[in-house]
Amino acid sequence: MPLFTSVPLTRFFGPAALSVCLFAVCLTLFGAGPARAACAGGDLCAGDRIGPENVEASLDRRFHGQALRDLLPERLLWQIREYGLTLTLADPRPHDVDPRFAESTRRYSKDVVLDPETGEISGWTAGIPFPDVSGDDPQAALKIIWNVARGRNWGDTVSQPYTVFLLINGGSGLERVQNWLYRRYAMKGLLRAGGSPARGDGDVFAKTMLFAMAPQDIKGVGTFNIIYDTGKFDDTWAYVREVRRTRRLAGSSWRDAIGSTDLIADDFAGFSAYPTWYDGFELVGERTILAVANSKTELWRMDGGTPTESYPGIDVDKPPYWNLQDHWEPRDVYVLKAYPPEDHPYGSRLLHIDKQSYAPLFNVIADKSGELWKIQTIGARQFPTEDDPKGSVVFDVFDNMIDYQRNHATVYLTGPELLFNVPFDEGDVSLAAMETIGR
Repeated sequence: MPLFTSVPLTRFFGPAALSVCLFAVCLTLFGAGPARAACAGGDLCAGDRIGPENVEASLDRRFHGQALRDLLPERLLWQIREYGLTLTLADPRPHDVDPRFAESTRRYSKDVVLDPETGEISGWTAGIPFPDVSGDDPQAALKIIWNVARGRNWGDTVSQPYTVFLLINGGSGLERVQNWLYRRYAMKGLLRAGGSPARGDGDVFAKTMLFAMAPQDIKGVGTFNIIYDTGKFDDTWAYVREVRRTRRLAGSSWRDAIGSTDLIADDFAGFSAYPTWYDGFELVGERTILAVANSKTELWRMDGGTPTESYPGIDVDKPPYWNLQDHWEPRDVYVLKAYPPEDHPYGSRLLHIDKQSYAPLFNVIADKSGELWKIQTIGARQFPTEDDPKGSVVFDVFDNMIDYQRNHATVYLTGPELLFNVPFDEGDVSLAAMETIGR
């Protein structure tokens, strides 16, 4: 196949619902929330639950003007039928647009140039590289993946002192709970008022640190990454607590497993590779699917006494013990197929990429023989920034990676005190910082 290909887009959008509930209109007029489509004539409504007991009877019922069967990707419907996943429907709610991010896109996107031979871009400074992607463009697939890689607004800094990884066996339940600290320090694409959009010479995209805080047998394990904006493999160091020293990892670590989880480094946020490390991308089409883009569920109670109390966003009491319990709304997505290099563990990835935030929300991963291996569901939520009352960030609040060949899952959940644009400096995301925490 060609290095980067695109096929004509196929739109799956049905006619929009024409009726609006008078009550919802009143709520909108008084600022209490968005208007919702009327539920009449057997239509589905926000708050309805779709599970294995009623999905077959509901497939032809409409939600916001579209039949339920058209809103469910094949493998999402399969999870409902075969694994008992239950969806709570929610009215769609677009994300607010950070005015600084919108201005950066307007100001800088005109300077971005794509080389169709190498797949590289040049001239990107901040914002979305390609804000107007046309399905008729033969390079549409590559432009979309560059928007995923460089066009997601995560703020200038991310401080996440509490995250949890749940390791779940589909037959026996919750096996293990791990607590981690995460920090990100952007070096490029910055939005801070009055400042430069890049720190340093522009070769580094970001620096990140992931550090285990509990349980005791992994406490002190951590990685520090320098992520380049040049195509160079990440520089990655691991902290070895036994000798209280760091060691540098091979450049191939971007496709290595993350500890004992079901995730590899490339899975972070749905896709985290430099696009040209992949062999190619194919735009399969665009459609509307149900996804968690405005998570409404309390995912993790740090003071919970039992797993049920601690993780209300996961059905930890019922096999297969990894099913999400959240609110799913219609979202317009690009469907993109990604072809990893030969030495990558995956055979292919089918990414469902939110058109507004460019976040992959639902991914189907095949092995080298083309058989289903994993399904990754990512839930997002909008957060304010610490430095600007008008600022906002769309960030992942959960990542549910299910390995169906192993009958095992890893569920990542955010905790409290997830903050964006906090005033820490480059030294807080560094080898020295990781060694200090480790001691």
